[in-house]
Amino acid sequence: RVHRILLSLRKWNDELPSMLQLRQEHLPRNISSLHLHYNQCVISTTRPILLYLFKNRFSLSATSAEAPPRVFSPTTLALAESCVQAARASNSILSKLFVEGSLASFGYFDAHYLFSSTLILVMSAVMDPNVGMSDAVSYAFTILRAMKEDGNLPSFDYYEILQRTRASIGKMREANEASSRVSAVPNGSTTPQEQLVHDADGSALGFADGVPLDHPLIDRFLADKAFAWPDGMIPHDDSLRDLACELGDEFLFGPA
Repeated sequence: RVHRILLSLRKWNDELPSMLQLRQEHLPRNISSLHLHYNQCVISTTRPILLYLFKNRFSLSATSAEAPPRVFSPTTLALAESCVQAARASNSILSKLFVEGSLASFGYFDAHYLFSSTLILVMSAVMDPNVGMSDAVSYAFTILRAMKEDGNLPSFDYYEILQRTRASIGKMREANEASSRVSAVPNGSTTPQEQLVHDADGSALGFADGVPLDHPLIDRFLADKAFAWPDGMIPHDDSLRDLACELGDEFLFGPA
């Protein structure tokens, strides 16, 4: 399902007329809304994979310090990172709209896009802390708080939910770090869960800024015909079968 949806989204983006692309210094409001919706589609499609990695990351320390760390395939990590990149792209668009005074202060969808993208950024900032991500989260909270103070009704609930979520996730990370110090890896090396997205060589995956589906691993994932199989069947390609198995049966057949 992820393959089919992302393939459609990639096709839509590739066929987008130049006048509707994100290449202008000053974006008209209608084009901004179009790309915010596109990014939201990418987020909705890929965030179950990001959530799976997130739950696996923080469930290890809660079970046993002796539990071996999970190592995910580069394709799985790239799909999760595409969710983060879509959230960053939406965050950037919304920040520009806020600065330019084009944000729909009383509208629903801008608040919704801001909530959805910020939630992903909060998760990413906890899994792979860095200054840039923390700044983006802080600025998103500033925008949402401004919308709330202006009287935007959806932002009231969204802001409170994000506040509670950030506090709860922060506690999870503190507990995880305390556990990691107790069971530190020899020679100061890091476990595969210390950073969100790395390729087989351990270097960070390089996504094009503002283009969530622009990466060679995503290209190979979408180009592979082995994913076009009837419902309920397992792909024949070993790497694709491994990807499906590591995500669990519920990602193939739905919850039992």
